[in-house]
Amino acid sequence: MVRDVRLYGRCGCSDDFCQSISTQDRRPGTPFGEGHRCLPLLADEGMLVLDVVHGRIAYIEILDRPPMIPRAPGPVPPRARSDRQDTP
Repeated sequence: MVRDVRLYGRCGCSDDFCQSISTQDRRPGTPFGEGHRCLPLLADEGMLVLDVVHGRIAYIEILDRPPMIPRAPGPVPPRARSDRQDTP
């Protein structure tokens, strides 16, 4: 069962085959660290992989699949969270 998974931001790469999304704050290009595992899901087309850290979905890799949402050219920066404590 999957519950309490929130969209934090889209992948910022410029690869046209990538629609991956982050479900928690993480600096791009850094490893997930201890407690990380990959769960590949069966897909009729492309690849779907859940990156799970300590039992929680941290990232959803969506590769080589039909577009979910039309994408603007260039990388899309992650959406800022309104509940972050470090913003004034």
